[in-house]
Amino acid sequence: MLSPQMKIHAEPATDDVILVDEENKIIGRAPKFVAHTRGGLLHRAFSVVTVDNQKRVLLQRRASTKASFPSMLSNTCCSHPLASIPSDAEGIAGVKRAACRRYQFELGVPLQHPEDTLSCVWIFRYAATSPVALSVQTSGREEKVDLCEHEIDYVLLHVADSTQVALINDVIKSAAYNKDEVSELLWANTVEIRAHWEEMTPWFRILFDRVLEPWLLDLSACLAEVEDDLAIINLA
Repeated sequence: MLSPQMKIHAEPATDDVILVDEENKIIGRAPKFVAHTRGGLLHRAFSVVTVDNQKRVLLQRRASTKASFPSMLSNTCCSHPLASIPSDAEGIAGVKRAACRRYQFELGVPLQHPEDTLSCVWIFRYAATSPVALSVQTSGREEKVDLCEHEIDYVLLHVADSTQVALINDVIKSAAYNKDEVSELLWANTVEIRAHWEEMTPWFRILFDRVLEPWLLDLSACLAEVEDDLAIINLA
């Protein structure tokens, strides 16, 4: 298994993220490492939140080898649409396709028909710094580098049906997820999430506080939102 330092340099150039301005207009691309240093370059991201019919949230604990926010609890799956895949830049539809790819890569669970399976219910801009600095070699010297998130984050809600829940439970039972990315998968209700609040990633705290906890009281109202009318909430 790669150490955090090895892992960050093992990312291929094709993992460039999509850089945007404050209005979410595409202005370029950058390698993932570059975008998460220098205070964080603003880029697109997504956070998938899977819930079941008991209003539990599927959480993941990030692998201890992750370069940023290692071992922290977070939403089901989060990553970035990629600049190397042109269709990923196609607004909400592109973000959904990227999210489905990543979901299967991390969890081993396929999500068919992104447009129907995922609902974009909130978009927000935030910034956060990982509590663990990354050690890198520069000119023969070891330096500590802060890894920073500065993202326009698309929150994608996935209401799992009974078939999907059964598949997810099989993955949990057999620990068949990608262990380079995820160290644990678990279902949690709102009380259990609050009980582990200090272990949660900053972006999940934001989306849970602001929207997810109220949504769980009435998912139908949340899903009635019109995706094209979503404004970007600036919390950076």
